[in-house]
Amino acid sequence: MTQRGTQPSPNKLELKRELWLDLDGHGYTIRDRLNGTMHRKWRLDYTGDAKLGRVHDLVSEDDLLVTSDPETGARGVELRKQKLQLRADLRLEKGLGETSIVGWDQDVRSLEAALHLPPGWSLFTATGVDSVTQSWLNIWTLWDIFFVLIVAFSIGKLFGWRWTPLALAALGLSYGFSYAPRWTWIHLIVATALLRVLPEGGWRMPVHAYRGVTLVVLGVLLAIFTHSQIQSALHPQTGDSGTFHPHEEATESLFWQVDNESATQRGSGWTEYRGSASQKKKEKVSPYKGRDKLQQVAPNAVVQTGPGVPSWDWTRVELNWSGPVSRNHRIELWLISPMVNRVLAFVRLVLILGLALLLMIRPRGEAEPEPRGSYDRGLKQLRQTLMGRGIVWVVAFGSVG
Repeated sequence: MTQRGTQPSPNKLELKRELWLDLDGHGYTIRDRLNGTMHRKWRLDYTGDAKLGRVHDLVSEDDLLVTSDPETGARGVELRKQKLQLRADLRLEKGLGETSIVGWDQDVRSLEAALHLPPGWSLFTATGVDSVTQSWLNIWTLWDIFFVLIVAFSIGKLFGWRWTPLALAALGLSYGFSYAPRWTWIHLIVATALLRVLPEGGWRMPVHAYRGVTLVVLGVLLAIFTHSQIQSALHPQTGDSGTFHPHEEATESLFWQVDNESATQRGSGWTEYRGSASQKKKEKVSPYKGRDKLQQVAPNAVVQTGPGVPSWDWTRVELNWSGPVSRNHRIELWLISPMVNRVLAFVRLVLILGLALLLMIRPRGEAEPEPRGSYDRGLKQLRQTLMGRGIVWVVAFGSVG
């Protein structure tokens, strides 16, 4: 087969997307940044689930007119330049379920996405993504699974196999959370196992001291963990992960501030200005000087402003792909709502405190020596009282801390 002429190269586009989940979880506000080179088509349409609201040219600092394709009805913009640097704002009225991650009618060479979750929300897992951060299921490694199984079956061996499900549930639900006990369980299991096999006298006294120190450390960790879980359940907006980082676009629109670099990039037609919007006005000289006449919009055309883009940054989840992504590629985000997180926090507390209380008693098969004298009887009674009421003090301290 003979081929004549030169075939145009495929379009080369890179997409960076940010998604802000609504506070009620019913939709997303999306901001896309498109960079690349167009070789074959001079119109860029959005065919995904979201609604295209605004397209801004980062080179000329102009808003492009969003129009509908007469053939397909898809909303998009006409392109007049080969080099592409666009910022688009979109609105997706669907919070849960499967959705398209590219949306544009072009395949992209690289794709990066950042999901911003409001207070109380968390991500369980995501399908259709090569790598994801801040996901409960994806933080587990083979070593983590092995660690939980070893601790759970060790507890079952010492205290009876009926307690293994409790250990698995408590360790599984608390694993990966801040201030959750981890290696303390190992120390406590080792001390308990040694007390089971060591004879009277000799090394039993140091092992008792070792176990007592471990219980103190466990109590401190449980108090901090209890306070953290109750705080995140009742007032998630006061957690450590809640930070506010305004975007440059929001600051610029509120205070009319432009630095020297931005003024230089915009060309000589813009003068540098500073101050509040009520005190300063933009001075514009020869706005179309040096620009392509074809890129101009008719004077009476109404250019879309798009949806308002949030500027908060609370829980940020990074979604990455290792290669090119098709325009039809779809992902599904499995989100956990604030109500479910609140219930899980209290269930997690009950299980972890119940496991700690179980480890405070003596293991099965160890015979406790009879107390000799009033001092030993008083010490035994004090120990039983502390074991019985220690869990109450931990919860109380964590609640008011």
